[in-house]
Amino acid sequence: MLSRSKLKYYCSLKRKKYREREKKFLVEGLHLCEEALNSDYEIELFLYCPQKITSKREQELLKKVQSRGIPTDTVSLVDLSKLTDTENPQGLIALVQFKDFSFQKFIEKPPKQILVLDRINDPGNMGTIFRTAAWFGIQGVLISRYSVEWSNPKVIRASMGAIFYLPILAELDLIPALRNLKKLDYKLLVADLQGTTVYDKMGQLDKFVLIVGNEISGVQEEIKTLAHHLVRIPKRGQGESLNVAIVTAILLAQLTRN
Repeated sequence: MLSRSKLKYYCSLKRKKYREREKKFLVEGLHLCEEALNSDYEIELFLYCPQKITSKREQELLKKVQSRGIPTDTVSLVDLSKLTDTENPQGLIALVQFKDFSFQKFIEKPPKQILVLDRINDPGNMGTIFRTAAWFGIQGVLISRYSVEWSNPKVIRASMGAIFYLPILAELDLIPALRNLKKLDYKLLVADLQGTTVYDKMGQLDKFVLIVGNEISGVQEEIKTLAHHLVRIPKRGQGESLNVAIVTAILLAQLTRN
């Protein structure tokens, strides 16, 4: 059974500053724990509440964890509620280590398709964007400073585990990063409500960086000056704007269609 000191430590990882200091984060629920286990992230520990492990799928997951030699520990129902932030937690929690990513390593062998998030603040939007990026095979995501952190529990839940299949670099100063990518012959595409290029007129692009921005103010003006195209999705009906996650899905569907 989990000790008081360990419970306090794991509970601290619900807060951003401790996640960043310890380079670890918690994942809760059957599906997310399965995704973590199937990925190449290092899992330090699995916690489970015996009273909650009732399905065959949950039992099989625990057997798989134990067969791999990953340490496990049990938690009570009371302690489970302290560790999670969902109303009806499933009883499975994984302690996962951050990966050691750097922009320098990233550009040594950069992927052809990159997604850039500029000051995305809503966890649900960011998680949905990750899920969309993984679906369309995007091979790298760069996140600016002043964005919601990717290890936020709400982001992880909204991503449905997509974070485990995307190289993610966060807290970046985007201006120098994008200048570097531009020198490497990437086409820089900014999603913009007033853009001059209609999204289905971009043509075939071998290497691209798609940049989407803050839910209210969009992409920073300085970034727009670096772009090859400011891309818009024409409005056919009513509404002020599209949600940033929906914009990302439409543009990635277009960019990756062939």
